[in-house]
Amino acid sequence: IPSEKDTVEGYIARLDALIRAPGTHVYIDTSFLVWLTALGCEARNEFTGWLRAVAAGRAHVPVWAAHEYLRHHMGDLHGKKLKGIETALNDLANNTFNDLRPYIDTSFTGDSRSPAEIIAATRSVLIDVKRVAAIAGRWTKQHYDSNSKAIIEFINECGLPSAPMLDWMGDIQSVEEARFEGRIPPGFQDRNKSGANGGGANSFGDLMFWKEILHHAGQRRARGVVVISNDGKNDWVMGGLDQPELDAELKVIASKLPPIPRPQPMLEYEAKASAGVQELMLVDRKYLAICLRRTGVPSDRFFGSAIDVTIPSPDREDEAIRKRARDQATGRNSVV
Repeated sequence: IPSEKDTVEGYIARLDALIRAPGTHVYIDTSFLVWLTALGCEARNEFTGWLRAVAAGRAHVPVWAAHEYLRHHMGDLHGKKLKGIETALNDLANNTFNDLRPYIDTSFTGDSRSPAEIIAATRSVLIDVKRVAAIAGRWTKQHYDSNSKAIIEFINECGLPSAPMLDWMGDIQSVEEARFEGRIPPGFQDRNKSGANGGGANSFGDLMFWKEILHHAGQRRARGVVVISNDGKNDWVMGGLDQPELDAELKVIASKLPPIPRPQPMLEYEAKASAGVQELMLVDRKYLAICLRRTGVPSDRFFGSAIDVTIPSPDREDEAIRKRARDQATGRNSVV
């Protein structure tokens, strides 16, 4: 059980060294593959190019992750999500102007614009919201086929050889119940997971994914294991950790980061006891993006897609615009 607080710098140094170590194997989760599908080809190629360079032959997509990805692919996960966003944004634009219009036909202290200018600006902003909605609506038709094809090719390239998954299915429910009752990770947070029409809940998906990692890592005598996943629940990541302190660069980009994804200690114990793994690390898209940038990997597009940039307040954005103008006038570069 870790007793000392981790730092972003220390975590990144350990992660980079572990991934590059010849005895380490890297396993990619469905959640990351689904997110990777949404990226533009430049950002996606920055990730896959880096992975092939630093972990050639040691990066894997478990069969269970591929199986779950195919299920989401056939179920049009991205299309349904974007359709919901398109509808919500259009409803927001329409309803906001309809409700707000009577209140903005006046002047406001601290705002030099006339009522007519405020009304026009409000209409313009909400029209832009509708333009964003239209982008969401067009993405599936214009980009999904090529993006998913690239991910499927990546899965086929990095897919693991056969594991005895069908044999595990024979007693997976009893194993699941015993582990979940003792809150042994991973997957106990999915114990009440329900699927559409009472089926397809896949409550033991994380457990199957983990068993496949341990089986393969044991066969390959892996000394280190890195799991790339966007699953931040406390049946993977150790709970109760503080948010890390951010340096100047990260403070400009994001107001906060989630806690450093340290593995739940029972995962580390099982990896060592059953597969001989000496070091286990988890990494999500945000910390992976930081790792790539801090280790000199060309990754601007991947970094921009992975880090959730906080939308600043209008006053802060106005000040940032003024600062950029001042810096340009004096010939200095601004990080804002």
